[in-house]
Parts: sequence; C-alpha cells; structure tokens
Amino acid sequence: MKIFELTPANLESRNWKASRYRGIVIVRAATERAARIKANGCFAVAAASPPLGETLAIAPWNSSDVACRVIEDSDYPTDGPAGVLDPIGYED
Repeated sequence: MKIFELTPANLESRNWKASRYRGIVIVRAATERAARIKANGCFAVAAASPPLGETLAIAPWNSSDVACRVIEDSDYPTDGPAGVLDPIGYED
C-alpha cells in the first residue's frame, strides 16, 4: 500500500459544508482514488438542502478542492489495512 496526503486546496468552496473535517489527512491505500474514497467515507456529512437553483454541496475529498500526493518517505507503515491514519480517531 501507499501513504497519501490529502490537503484541502479551496476551503472557500461550499462543498466543505458536507465534510466534518477540513485539515490535512493521511491515508494508507492502494491508489489515489481509494485514498479519496476512504477520506470521503470518514468525513462526509449530510448537508442542508440548498435554496432553489443552487447545487447541493458534496463532500470535497473526491474533488479538485483537495490536493492528493503520495508520501514517499513516510513514517507511517505501508503494511496494514487501508484507512485514515491521521487525524487519529476517525473510522470509515
């Protein structure tokens, strides 16, 4: 597995209303897509319905509102199950 760092890139996006966390996330996963799905599973919340004519907020972890990169020399072990490693205490 690889270690990914997901970094919020646009905290002004309305999509952050659909996430209960807005900081850097460290995820162990096989692919970037899998890392984003893990983060989304941990932090997504239902957002209030928008006013008529506006789009619904969606959890931003799968979008360009979040930058994602592999951490090559991580202190986190690559062996183990996929999941969010930091922040600690969140489960998907």
